Amino acid sequence: MNELSEGQIVQLKSGGPNMTIKSMDGPNAVCMWFSGEKFNERSFPSTSLIPVQVESLSDKQLEDIIRKSERKS
Repeated sequence: MNELSEGQIVQLKSGGPNMTIKSMDGPNAVCMWFSGEKFNERSFPSTSLIPVQVESLSDKQLEDIIRKSERKS
């Protein structure tokens, strides 16, 4: 069994969005994620989750994201 921890990015074994583990509550993981602009939070059995490898963004990619978000404001 995989050890899950706070801050880890996970996904349901059956698929779905990437979620961040907010906290561990016994055998459950309290996860949070966004669906568009809607914030979601829910507890899932840790046995139903798998870790997800997330690729880091480069400084240039981050700067581009910030510039685009500033233009929308």
